[in-house]
Amino acid sequence: MMSGFDVVEYMDFRINEARMLPDQVEDIIRNSTSGRKIPCDYIAFLTAVPVTTSLSISSPNMHKQRLLEHEIWNDYVPDGIPDGMMVYHWKKLPPNESNSVDDFITFIKLQTRFTDSITLIKYLIFAFLFGIAGNLCASVVQYCFTTYMWPAR
Repeated sequence: MMSGFDVVEYMDFRINEARMLPDQVEDIIRNSTSGRKIPCDYIAFLTAVPVTTSLSISSPNMHKQRLLEHEIWNDYVPDGIPDGMMVYHWKKLPPNESNSVDDFITFIKLQTRFTDSITLIKYLIFAFLFGIAGNLCASVVQYCFTTYMWPAR
């Protein structure tokens, strides 16, 4: 019996990837930039997750990861950030100073295992009720066989 469950989440972050944009947005970009991609000098993508969450798949352009500093980031979140948050950071710079970044695509897959005493108690209650239901079904089957199929002579 398992005492928890896994939750898998994924994020697919794209910039200047026209095939993923709604038609209206793509038309606005084409009309305002003569069909060119929107120039970007620097792209940074950060995601904060609990340290109990593992990064199972990541695009190869990850820059760094670190624990989130409460002193710096608490003011940005209305209720404050929870303890034990980790930041994953991806970035892309232009190949040289005169160019801009053409596109940016990052895919990440996160996996979190949830388990605690309440989850364990729920599983135990479910197993107990499942056992009772199995015993009741077995009793009904036994009664039907002894009463209707092979009655006592």
